[in-house]
Parts: sequence; structure tokens; C-alpha cells
Amino acid sequence: MTSCLSRTAPDEFILISGRHSIRRISLDDEEDLNDVTLVSGLRNVLTLDYSMTTPTDGIMLYSDTVLHTIYTANLNGTSEWLCVHFMVYSL
Repeated sequence: MTSCLSRTAPDEFILISGRHSIRRISLDDEEDLNDVTLVSGLRNVLTLDYSMTTPTDGIMLYSDTVLHTIYTANLNGTSEWLCVHFMVYSL
């Protein structure tokens, strides 16, 4: 997985997850909806959540069902951490 370079998060934005990436669309400027890919190279993102630690800073959490993992990263796309890796067994 790859993350984009460090940047500050806009005041108003939408987080969007597709199967292979997580994007942030800024709503600060109605004329220019700045679309930034925060995380790419994922296999199958199923869930996405976020937590604002301050009014301008926070983290996002997301899972990849193919890799059986849960990750967290800053809302600006930096500092990605692996939180949980599940082992899946079939009977």
C-alpha cells in the first residue's frame, strides 16, 4: 500500500472508499472539489470510519477483507499503521 505525501486536511471534506483506494474530496471551495487519493494499492476495502482528535486533525480506520487486516492512518494520508491481522481458517 502507498500513501500520498504529507498535507493538511481541509476543513470540510468527504472520505470515499473504493475497492482499491481511499480518497478525500475537499468541500472548502465550491468551484474546485479537490480530489486526493490518500491510500492506494488496497485489495478490497469494505469498511471506513474516522475519528477527529481535534477540529483540524484526526485518523481514519479501514479494513481490507482480502488481506484480513484493519489499518489506521492520519486523515491527511500519512502514517499508516497495521492494527489487526486476522488469520482465517477453513474447516
